[in-house]
Amino acid sequence: MAALAAAKNLGVNANRPLPTFASQRLSQWFARREPAAINGAAIGRVLLFNDTYLEHFQPQIGRAAIELLEAAGYAVDLALRESQGSAISQGDLERAKRQGTHLFTLLDQLSGNSPILVCEPSCATALAEDLPDLMDDEYLGQRLAGRMQMLESLPRERTGNRSLPTSSKGTRPNQIETVFRS
Repeated sequence: MAALAAAKNLGVNANRPLPTFASQRLSQWFARREPAAINGAAIGRVLLFNDTYLEHFQPQIGRAAIELLEAAGYAVDLALRESQGSAISQGDLERAKRQGTHLFTLLDQLSGNSPILVCEPSCATALAEDLPDLMDDEYLGQRLAGRMQMLESLPRERTGNRSLPTSSKGTRPNQIETVFRS
């Protein structure tokens, strides 16, 4: 029934299953948890970009990423925002430009000079390539685009290719990367 309503009202193919919402959003889990204790000083601070799928549909990927980064010695902050990929793919470039400029301004304030990690490839592309091209403030767009990275690239780069420890859930980096690529 929901699929038929979505097909009629939203233009979604009735034969495609609708995504299932998670029982707990990633931001809810993040706000209630105790950050992992880091032995010694953190090796760096990162901002994890919490896109729509991490927040509402696949928070287990975000939780695993946070646990993995903390186990590797990173202090992790979470940014809940929309990458504007949907506005771009729908051709609504004025909305993407307007909201993307606001997004980049907020990310700049939240992240300082820290890397901004993204789990989903199309979101990373929208943030690192598409939005900066639309923005009037080229300096802001290029500065933030240069700090956008796929999550899987940071641990190897920042830890000198050392293998990362297993997270508290028993998840190793290659298992995380497999989840991100699927």
